[in-house]
Amino acid sequence: MATSTVYDWETPDTASVATWPLLDIFNLTLNSANQTNDSNVTLSTTGRKVSPASTAIQFTFGVIGNLLAIFVLVRSAKSHKWRVFYRLVGALAVTDLFGIVATSPVAFIVYANNLKWVGGQPLCDYLSFMLIFAGLATVFIVAAMSLDRFVAVWFPYSYNVTMKKAYLVNLAVISLWLVSISIAFLPLIGLGQNVLQFPGTWCFFNFFGTDIEDKFFAYFYATIGIIMILLTAILNSLVIFMLGKANRQNGLRRKAASVGSRSGRTRRNDVFIMIFLVVLMVVFATCWTPLMIRIYILQGSHTPSPLLDRPADLLALRMASINQLLDPWVYILLRKENMLRVLRLMERFRKHKGFR
Repeated sequence: MATSTVYDWETPDTASVATWPLLDIFNLTLNSANQTNDSNVTLSTTGRKVSPASTAIQFTFGVIGNLLAIFVLVRSAKSHKWRVFYRLVGALAVTDLFGIVATSPVAFIVYANNLKWVGGQPLCDYLSFMLIFAGLATVFIVAAMSLDRFVAVWFPYSYNVTMKKAYLVNLAVISLWLVSISIAFLPLIGLGQNVLQFPGTWCFFNFFGTDIEDKFFAYFYATIGIIMILLTAILNSLVIFMLGKANRQNGLRRKAASVGSRSGRTRRNDVFIMIFLVVLMVVFATCWTPLMIRIYILQGSHTPSPLLDRPADLLALRMASINQLLDPWVYILLRKENMLRVLRLMERFRKHKGFR
């Protein structure tokens, strides 16, 4: 039997439209049909043509960034020798690249079809699965990078004498991917459900649902995200604290060291690690926290479904997806070689200014 489901994306009144900034879509309904699982999304805009430009820009920026990060990692393999941290950076770049390539084409298809969802529930399940998998895998790998730095800095002897680190980190990455896949499968087996989301160009699990299964998976997903964010922040803060403590303890000896000495190089490497960790932590938390908080707010709210702020949901997920775009550029721009070039330029400028 054919069913008709109307999603609460219709604008209640003209005043409500003013609360939806930066969006051209104000009237959207979904008519889901019979056994073919075909869905037809129709929308009316305010007369302006809806453009996929932002999605195309993000796709290009993310693909180029991750490919470039992988290229730089491979090219500089002789210097970093694929130590644990760099293997994790490579896994992060591969995961982010896969997530972008696997999900963005769906949005392009919908835009090309005049914003009509034509893939039915199977395509909706596919897109939601990929978004959940890629998102969680990214979160887990970033947390693993922080854990690696924490052990290396706080327990250097145990870290350095551990054998088969390459095998262990490869096993850890595969395990994190498998855990992410397992969690992404849950809505497909009834623990939650995947639904078409505002404005009809993407699917995700039903994080505003009221059924016990929907609420459980929503809280489960958000709690994992919050724990990983807090864990990453705590581990990175402890690493920064230990590096700062070591710098203070060895301050006199390092001040007396020449520029080309081992102590001078060690001090610079410490600074590079601190800068990279701070930037990575800020980017990671800024991108992911809004989505997790949004899910908690929706699950704890008793607001009638038609009055929920769907554009806010879209904005929260877009911020989380931006993390996949920024991760490779953080590594590319904050590589030790690049920061050394910046320091040299600053030293030359300082000397030139002093000479004048």
